[in-house]
Amino acid sequence: MECEIRADDLRHLPMAVETELYRIAQEALNNMLKHSAATRVTITIRYRHGTLAIQIKDNGKGFDPASVAGKGGMGLASIQERVERLGGTCQIISRLGRGTTVQVTLPRIESHSEETG
Repeated sequence: MECEIRADDLRHLPMAVETELYRIAQEALNNMLKHSAATRVTITIRYRHGTLAIQIKDNGKGFDPASVAGKGGMGLASIQERVERLGGTCQIISRLGRGTTVQVTLPRIESHSEETG
């Protein structure tokens, strides 16, 4: 699978936030590897005016999100729970034959420059 990462010049985030975001991305990528048959994934990370947005998008086979709600594995539920713990929102956008996008938005995230630690 080809992977492209696009990221702003991010500052350091609190360790607890970084850890949760890592686990969210890890779960989304794991789901894509197991289920999507994608050949390409793009990860975009943007930090603007205190809001952190992460988008993980693949070109896989997609699925109907309504058809898996409350069923099967813990992947999507785990992502939702982690995002809620951080006070953010998560949107899963997918259509059959059109790939899947996981969009996470976290408002009021404090970043720290290297100088301030």
